[in-house]
Amino acid sequence: MIVVLTCFQDSKPFLPLTHNRPVAMLPLMNVPIIQAQIEKFVEAGVSRFLVVAVDYPLPLQEFLGDGSRWGASIEVVVLKDPYPNFPLLHRLSFKLEGESALIMPAELILNLDVPGLITFQSVGQDAYVKVFARHTLDLVTTPKAPKPTFKKNRLDTLLETGIMVARADAIPEQQGASYLYDGNLIKIDSPLALWAANMAGLGGFFQSIGGRRFTSPGKDLYIGHHFKRGKETEIVAPVLVGHHVRLNHRAALYGWTVIGNGVFIDNGAHISRSVIVDHTYIGPQTAVEEAIVEGKHIFNLEIGQWVEVTDSFIISDIRDGLITNVLQRGLWRVVAAFFLILAMPAIIAGGVIRKIRGKPFFRLRRFLTTKASLADSQANKQPSVTCISFDNWNSLIGRLPALFNVVSGRLKLVGVRPLQSKESPLYQEEWTELREDAPCGLFTPVDAERIGEDQEEAKIVAENYYAATRSAFTDLKIFLLGVVNLAISSVKTLVRPLCDKEQRTARKKLESS
Repeated sequence: MIVVLTCFQDSKPFLPLTHNRPVAMLPLMNVPIIQAQIEKFVEAGVSRFLVVAVDYPLPLQEFLGDGSRWGASIEVVVLKDPYPNFPLLHRLSFKLEGESALIMPAELILNLDVPGLITFQSVGQDAYVKVFARHTLDLVTTPKAPKPTFKKNRLDTLLETGIMVARADAIPEQQGASYLYDGNLIKIDSPLALWAANMAGLGGFFQSIGGRRFTSPGKDLYIGHHFKRGKETEIVAPVLVGHHVRLNHRAALYGWTVIGNGVFIDNGAHISRSVIVDHTYIGPQTAVEEAIVEGKHIFNLEIGQWVEVTDSFIISDIRDGLITNVLQRGLWRVVAAFFLILAMPAIIAGGVIRKIRGKPFFRLRRFLTTKASLADSQANKQPSVTCISFDNWNSLIGRLPALFNVVSGRLKLVGVRPLQSKESPLYQEEWTELREDAPCGLFTPVDAERIGEDQEEAKIVAENYYAATRSAFTDLKIFLLGVVNLAISSVKTLVRPLCDKEQRTARKKLESS
């Protein structure tokens, strides 16, 4: 049996939580939803997974790896669009290799009896079995209530959950069966549903998720390692606290609260009935109630929308430190200047060779840049840059002269690709817009990953991911890999004419003989 977890849930309602990850990676009881699902299936004895993604597949691949840390085998499959179950089964037939599949939306939270469902399908020898639900677990919204209240809502008509067990060659025309699920169910399709799922986990409604940590639902405290607690603090159960959390003097957690990893709660702050995502700072005397908080963004249940808080002393992202900005705006320019000094002999030699051949010392290239490239420029400037270079832009030698543009501030050392005007129409679709949040650079993720010229979609995916997860370490990695890969390309460019000349000479000798 192979489990197929689909990550098809639309991420737009969750923004900014999903600006760099799919919905399946949002936190549920302090672990990504996809991890909670995988652990549940592994405990049930199933260890082979296909994770099918549309949005942000790279974060999924990096997080899941090969699955060995869970004792599983995981492969991420990337599709351009979501598929219904039967067409998806057909698309994955070469991966299934004749084995049966259990297809399930990763964003569906329920207490599914996995062995029972598999046995039901195998005993009945049906081509497929669809799972239907009789109930959903609904949140009864009562503002300022001391705790979240849930109601098991019986549906007038059965709900098709999207879960299906099927043979690899199953088609809709074959005879199938239905399996009735009668337990709690929440579909995470909105920030409110995400909040409700976390509160339901604290309340013990989903034992396959919260049961690992909460043996007495609604009454337990679970505190991770490296937790530091100041004087006169107060914690009221149920509370789940992650690792490396600091609770400062007179701060309080008033129950029904999930605190992520690396969270800092400052003096006198009060939190209740809320989910605080990893690496969030809660400022002094700040009160958070019935909310999801990540960095400088807060989703308040009463308002029903996301709000950005500009005062970093109220809430902020701990990772938004001064050193990152300094590295991006200053240190990289120093690195570029140093690199330019080292490369100066090669630049001069290349320019002289061009002059001898009757060409200009440098070749001028005009590129279109992203919106983020103009962040520090005047508003009336055009989003473009003219770079100096040599002939082959896809080699290290070809780009060395453009270090002058980096030192002058017209281009970053590391960023997304500046585009030629002929490439611009390819980047008008909505899914390409994320790359606009990153500045254009001389060395790019495309260089670091050695993506081919004809792999346009792969380039966009790599740059979107970079734009969403930029950091000083990522820039350093891209810079080093980019230099190495472009240097290899330069060597190939120099060696290729010599090899071609030898081949022509050998061919002439063969013809003359």
